[in-house]
Order: sequence, then C-alpha cells, then structure tokens
Amino acid sequence: MPYLRQKAYEKESDLLKKYHQAYERAKYLYDIEDKMLGYQEVLNYCINSKKCSTQNSLTRNQVLFWTYNQIGDLFLEKSGTELKPDNYLLAVQYFQHALEFANSDEEQRQTLQKLAHVYRDLEDEDAYQKTLEKIILLFDDALEKEAVLDMAATSSNVHQEALYLEQALRLIGQENIEFLKKCRGTLQICDKLLGIYERLNDKTAAARVEEIKNEALKNLN
Repeated sequence: MPYLRQKAYEKESDLLKKYHQAYERAKYLYDIEDKMLGYQEVLNYCINSKKCSTQNSLTRNQVLFWTYNQIGDLFLEKSGTELKPDNYLLAVQYFQHALEFANSDEEQRQTLQKLAHVYRDLEDEDAYQKTLEKIILLFDDALEKEAVLDMAATSSNVHQEALYLEQALRLIGQENIEFLKKCRGTLQICDKLLGIYERLNDKTAAARVEEIKNEALKNLN
C-alpha cells in the first residue's frame, strides 16, 4: 500500500479536524498510552508547521488548550494505576502549557484548579498556596458571593477555605444589597475567618478581620 502523506497545515480548521479525530478515536481506545499518542500527534501537527507554531488565533489556541489539558488529564489517570511521581510532574507540565493558550479567565481557573489538586497530592504546599492565590485573583465581581461561600464550605484545606472566605468578604462589600443585611453577612464571614486564623495562629490576619468585624458591629448598633 503506498504511503499516504499527511496534509500540510494550511488553516485553523485543519488543526481542529485533527483534534476531533484524536478525541473521537480516544473514546474507543483502552490503553492510555494510545490515547496520549493521538493527542500528541495533534501537538506535533502544529509544532511541525511554521505557520501553526507561530500563529496566534482564537481557534488554534483553543485546540492547543484542549489538547494539553487532555494529555495532562491522561497523566493523572495514569497515576491512578502507576504510583509514580513522574506522572504527576508530567501532568503539571502539560497543564502549565495549557495555561499559555487559555482564552478566558474560566479556562485559566479550570486548569489552575487541576494544578492545585496535583500540588496537594504531591504535598508541595508552597506551589499549592501560590496556585490557590492565582485562582482567587481570577474571580470577578460577577461571581456570586454564595458560590464562593459554597466553595469555602466544601474546601478540604483550611488555607483554601480562608482564601475563598476572603474573596466572599470582598464581594459582599461590593454587593448592592440592603445595608444592614450587608453588615450581618460581613459579621458571619468575619467570624468564620477569625476561627480559621486563630487555629493557624495568624495574628496579623486575625487583627485585620477583627477590625472589619468591629466596623460592621458599630454600623449595626
């Protein structure tokens, strides 16, 4: 059978088609390595094209974002069957590459949350905390306070819970709600934060929150 030469990259739709082929094929593959190979072919298709590798377009970046995330996810899946630190480290590399091509804050948040979970599993506390801080910075005012409070309530880490509560405290200050309701909500969040900072023996943070709490109490009296 004669060798069929792969079509050279000409436009974004070529890369998108290549990704969809890998995605559909992966659904029917059992072996993780085979799935990875398919997605790696998508990356190589772009890397080996001068036009694609230097292009900066929405569709091209979206496909690369999806592809790097898919491979990162597969390394995490692989780590479940092969207890090797290398799988986690490779997942980190691919998620970090994915961040380079994220087209929105939401895409960055999704990928950063994956990174945070990996760092937690690796017990890399410094990287874990820095990643959580990046996630918090990506929150915008459109994110409802209740959603952040829910994330705080379900957090498995006290530092993460504090970051979410700090974000909720900022959001409630910007909410367009009845003043007394805002004060009562502020008190509830401050009490939760004070409990955390006391457990962490973070006197500076506790003093700052105590000051906010006292201001809210003054407004209620």
